[in-house]
Amino acid sequence: MSLSQDFDLNAELKKCKTADDIAGKDGLLQRLVEERSSNFCKMKWMSI
Repeated sequence: MSLSQDFDLNAELKKCKTADDIAGKDGLLQRLVEERSSNFCKMKWMSI
């Protein structure tokens, strides 16, 4: 998942029907954390 500038958190949350959709292994939170971690690592790598 790649988050774009027009990412709509409210729309993504509306798609979630169960707790697993939000906090499960492939849930929204996991995807957000992975994306942000990846972006952080890229920024740190570029600043070296």
